[in-house]
Amino acid sequence: MRLKEFIIFIIIFTVLYIIFFVVLDKIALKKSIENEKKRIQSYMNTSIYYPFANFYGIQSTITNELLYTIFLEIQQMSNMKISTYSTKYQISSYEFIVILLYFEYFHLIGRKSVSFEDDFITQASYADQNLIYKYGSYFLAKSDFPKILANMGNIAISDITYLNRKFLIPGVRVVNSNIIYVGDLNEKA
Repeated sequence: MRLKEFIIFIIIFTVLYIIFFVVLDKIALKKSIENEKKRIQSYMNTSIYYPFANFYGIQSTITNELLYTIFLEIQQMSNMKISTYSTKYQISSYEFIVILLYFEYFHLIGRKSVSFEDDFITQASYADQNLIYKYGSYFLAKSDFPKILANMGNIAISDITYLNRKFLIPGVRVVNSNIIYVGDLNEKA
């Protein structure tokens, strides 16, 4: 093989090689998008949502379609007024927040900070995210309040109260210095 033929062969091989991996990448991206859509659709199911709502003390009657409609609208918004959306969807303000927590719990949307007093929901601030990260390992391990206090000190009382009041820990409730986890309900059933 002469040099000219060898160079032509290398150019053609390189072009085919690049085309192959571009096509492969597009197929993988399409498959990934389809899998994410299937994952999202699997959580737009009231049989999964109802036990989650019951954990927060709500006897919900919303439909799968309404749950998906709320999801589509929430994922586009960074700041929202609670009363506006609860009125729009004809649900209580508290249930709207629980729906938001449901989406956060299954990692369908980013973390939001809820101010019930101001009737407003925003993206969780950097300080809020750091606080979540600080206590995240305890919540993942389903630690009880005394264990967290023993490890973190008395500052944990105000931190966890703040996290609970701002609804920054989906699937976790603090009731009378007791930490209750939504997964505990699944384990008992």
